[in-house]
Amino acid sequence: MTAQLCGWSLETEEYGDAFLIRMPGARHLLEDSHLRNLAEEMYRLFSYSGRKILALDFSAVDFLHSDALDQFVLLQKRLEQIDGKLCLWNVDRHLYSVLETTRLDRFLNARQDMPPAE
Repeated sequence: MTAQLCGWSLETEEYGDAFLIRMPGARHLLEDSHLRNLAEEMYRLFSYSGRKILALDFSAVDFLHSDALDQFVLLQKRLEQIDGKLCLWNVDRHLYSVLETTRLDRFLNARQDMPPAE
């Protein structure tokens, strides 16, 4: 399924135990008034999926603004309240090193690859 939100294109699919959201064309997740709406839409789509893992495919992203990180931290906290979890997959090595330095790699369940569907 493809959803449009404030100029963002989100592609969704069930992937093993996860509800996977791809963001094609989203090279830079910058400070943007729409980031909160984007996170809210991700949460809404996930809540209807019946899954416990919300996985974001970062293969098209090569820059994250701190505001985007804030939104992902808030999203993770919301998911924990409903026994869900956020995972960031296919994270660029430079982004991953930033996440490692801040220790957000563990909190956001970040990885540089994508696990096989189970």
